[in-house]
Amino acid sequence: MRLCSRWRFEIGTQLAISFVCEHERLGTARLTAEGIVVWCETCHGKPGVFESTLLFLELPDELRQSLRELSFQLAAGRE
Repeated sequence: MRLCSRWRFEIGTQLAISFVCEHERLGTARLTAEGIVVWCETCHGKPGVFESTLLFLELPDELRQSLRELSFQLAAGRE
């Protein structure tokens, strides 16, 4: 996952990220996953903003399913 923020994280920093997902049957769900910063650099053209890349080694099952559904929706939207 890539994210932009005003914070510069050192490579190897472990972050807890919360996601809010809309589920057709369950409604809104808030899920948390821990990621490791694997890259961080200044966003080009945005002084004071950094782009970080996170690697998630383990995802909660609920989040994994929501991401799978989102990727199918995005793929269908491209057709």
